[in-house]
Amino acid sequence: MRYTTIGILFFCFISILIQVDSLSAQGLLKGKIIDASTREPLETATIQIQNTYRGTISNSSGEFELQVPEFPATILIRFIGYNSQAIQIDSISVPISIELQPVPQTLREVVVTGEDPAIGIMREVIRRKIIWRDLLATFGAEAYSRQRLENDSGIVTLTETLSQVYWDKSRGIREVIKSRSQTSNMDATENYASATNLPNFYDDDINISGFNLVGVTHPNALSFYHFKLEGFRQIDDQTVFDISVRPKRRLQPTFEGHIAILDEDFAMIEADLRPGESVMFPPPIQEFGLWYKQQFSNFGGEFWFPVDVIIEGTIKFGFPGLQFPAIKFAQLSRLTNYQVNLPSPDSLFAIERRILVDSVSVNYAGSESRINTMRVPLNESESKAYETLDSTQTLEKAFRPTGALSRFIDMDDEDEEDRESGPLARVLGKAFNGVSPVLGYNRVDAARLGLNYRIPIKGNLRPSVGFSYLTGTKDIDYSAGLSYRVRKNYDVEMGMKYQYSTNHLFDKSMYEPYLTASSMLLASPDYFNYYKGESFSTNVNWSKRNSDITWKFGLGNERVLNMDKVINYSIVGGFIQRENPIIDEGTDRYVEFSVMYGEDDVPFSMISIKYIELGFRQGLSSVDGDFDYTRLFARADWQFDTFYKRRFLPNSLNIRLIAGTSIGTLPYHQWHGLDSKLGYFGPFGTIKTFSKMPFEAESVVAFFWEHNFRTIPFEALGMMGVAKKGISFLIHGSHGYTHSDMSRHQNRVFSSYQSENEVHELGASINGIFSLIRLDAAKRVNGPGYFLGFSVARVF
Repeated sequence: MRYTTIGILFFCFISILIQVDSLSAQGLLKGKIIDASTREPLETATIQIQNTYRGTISNSSGEFELQVPEFPATILIRFIGYNSQAIQIDSISVPISIELQPVPQTLREVVVTGEDPAIGIMREVIRRKIIWRDLLATFGAEAYSRQRLENDSGIVTLTETLSQVYWDKSRGIREVIKSRSQTSNMDATENYASATNLPNFYDDDINISGFNLVGVTHPNALSFYHFKLEGFRQIDDQTVFDISVRPKRRLQPTFEGHIAILDEDFAMIEADLRPGESVMFPPPIQEFGLWYKQQFSNFGGEFWFPVDVIIEGTIKFGFPGLQFPAIKFAQLSRLTNYQVNLPSPDSLFAIERRILVDSVSVNYAGSESRINTMRVPLNESESKAYETLDSTQTLEKAFRPTGALSRFIDMDDEDEEDRESGPLARVLGKAFNGVSPVLGYNRVDAARLGLNYRIPIKGNLRPSVGFSYLTGTKDIDYSAGLSYRVRKNYDVEMGMKYQYSTNHLFDKSMYEPYLTASSMLLASPDYFNYYKGESFSTNVNWSKRNSDITWKFGLGNERVLNMDKVINYSIVGGFIQRENPIIDEGTDRYVEFSVMYGEDDVPFSMISIKYIELGFRQGLSSVDGDFDYTRLFARADWQFDTFYKRRFLPNSLNIRLIAGTSIGTLPYHQWHGLDSKLGYFGPFGTIKTFSKMPFEAESVVAFFWEHNFRTIPFEALGMMGVAKKGISFLIHGSHGYTHSDMSRHQNRVFSSYQSENEVHELGASINGIFSLIRLDAAKRVNGPGYFLGFSVARVF
């Protein structure tokens, strides 16, 4: 026992000795770099420990801090246009001051005869890059990142991280956050400072905010850029070529600015670039500007790595009546201590997330102090932000919107009034949280006034009730439902519902009752046809977790009844509505099944979706049902990128396919339908040159397509003011066919919308007016008819 105790004590003593020795052999070197002639500080000068991949950069005041692992060490300081200095450091006592001597500028005239010299220089840069990049399989590096958000008054938030970055040619990039620090108004989980998503301007393709920009050293860069030799600088005894960069293809996402190429090595050592004019965003983004500066070093080796990246930008967004303050963004990242062509950690690349947090290291008590010794020094305003920003100075307060609609935007988590309202008011607020009004108007009910109530209960059970009073028939519609949801490795939702209500015959219409009610009140034909249904149904929806496929199964029993027209009233007056058609009364017992990919929850195709649904419904006459039929249906929505695929929003082709048919005699309340325009409103997926009511038939098929050229036509015509407002140009077409076997329905009078029809129409649209509206024009090509109207803008 004594031996064990002595052994432990000896081990601890040796550990302390090792630790003390380690601490005595390393230290934090601080210093300042200035111009020897002007005494001005030199920002982003590189400081490197000679013969290593370890280094840092100076801040805007010329100050730097560098962890030196052992002494003596030789520190190499470099800055374009100055003679480099190599300083031996034997120990650390006080901050050092380093004066760099400017290299005398030898005036050299740039004489261009034929091809600009920059083209030959860049051709050689690209050739050499391809060679050394091919030999680079992996690298790791230590990263320090600092992000800053500002408004017009100053710094709003400041976040910092230390991390380890791993790059693998075939598997991408991963980053592990080791330490983080942030101002007091930010939670650690909101600290998004990282190096993973930063550009490396030696990459062929550079993704910035969804745009895939062509890099300035891309193998085909000479086809995308104008390179021009603007002048020369020196670094020690080597010439540095200053080359301007301009896009050659105005409509492709590219950069513009300047790069610096080191002679003899033909290596890019500095990039000062911003995205070109073609990098623009649709509303609500009103202003978007980014500027990048990045330096490179080979650290004495054969590979050229980023030393740093500095980003500054401004983004401003808003809507008519709602404007947010400009958000100013800045980030600095420094990369050091590279490890080249070593095996990558397989465990990290087995995880899909690119940024991970080492919770043990981050939660270590000395985590923030590590940042204090590894950071690029803060400037005065950043140091002040750490001292003065507190938890009350939130982002919501800093970027509070203005404008007529701002009063409807609650930017605070909890209102003072809510906090003082007392527990009873809060309970009542929760109780009525699930209440939604029911309002409508049609020719068979007149006005519909009611409420739906989704009862808030903890857990997975969701009961609901509803009722509506119908002023025309003095009747009451009512419903009660119950659903239960289970989420584990799968998502299952089971439900049952009893309902007595007025239903419109075309249940897949994109028009909500409030829209058709508005149209009727303005003396337009009531859009739908109706029947009264009393039904009980059960359903089960099943999907695997994180799967886009949902399977649906249902059973139902519905008593189907006729309804008569009871009102013609409109605000304008003098309009006689058509009679409601007679349907097949009886009891419809059925089973239904469908499979769905994606989600169809975007009104009027404002946002493109990828959605497919196939299904059938079988009438069960064998169990006392009055109808024997098989109803088949299909729908698909898809988007295909076509041209300018490097853009955030490429040109795209959107298609919609709707098809339905039946086996047996399909009862009228189960007929398929196609939407027509509603007055002057004709969104994507409608037959725009027909109006008054939907097409209804036993069999339908329709194909809708729309090609969005985005802002490209206006950019090509030089109309940049129009393009920057996000206004785009579209062409579209609708092609539909309906068919019903009239011999089965001899006793019913049909309109032209319920017999055999074939429609083909083509049109064009101006999209994105006021960010919300599109103007549409269409012409029927197989007969008379045209459409001039509007719809909701397609945003994406």
